[in-house]
Amino acid sequence: MSRDRRSFCILFTSALVGTAAPAAAQTGPAPTPTRLGADVIALACAPTLAFEGPLTSLLITGGQDASTRHAFFPGDLITINGGSDNGIEVGQEYYVRRVEAPRGTGISRGTPATIGTAGWVRVYAVDKTMSLVTVSHACDTINIGDYLEPFSAPAPPTLSRSPAPRRLHLSGPSRRC
Repeated sequence: MSRDRRSFCILFTSALVGTAAPAAAQTGPAPTPTRLGADVIALACAPTLAFEGPLTSLLITGGQDASTRHAFFPGDLITINGGSDNGIEVGQEYYVRRVEAPRGTGISRGTPATIGTAGWVRVYAVDKTMSLVTVSHACDTINIGDYLEPFSAPAPPTLSRSPAPRRLHLSGPSRRC
């Protein structure tokens, strides 16, 4: 076999193997549109301030890939540490959040923490002690160790219909600089 033909065969084989590798990773159903307005998504993704640590009983514990991953994105299947024994059902949605506390201090009134929203997930499959969720929307990367809270879309603030403020009228000469 000539050198050029052998090189072609090696490149062709490696290209086939390279394109088959991503197909081995398991993904959930394709994410559906959130049907939320941009203002609601912005509110849902906005960080909040916390003066005490949140209850973090449900956690992101890993993925369904053959390789170890620590960050997940829309469409990925992720495992969580709660199942039907914890009241979790297929179709439920949860916020994925992360505590960003000052280093070396506890969370208190003097040293509050920021609660960052990484996104939200939908339960895809449930076992007694664990569940699979798929990422519906990502505000940031979703990482192992992030915690879950029940999802509810935030209500955008409403504008009050109070009368417009009155103009200030100054008497006397105007001052010019």
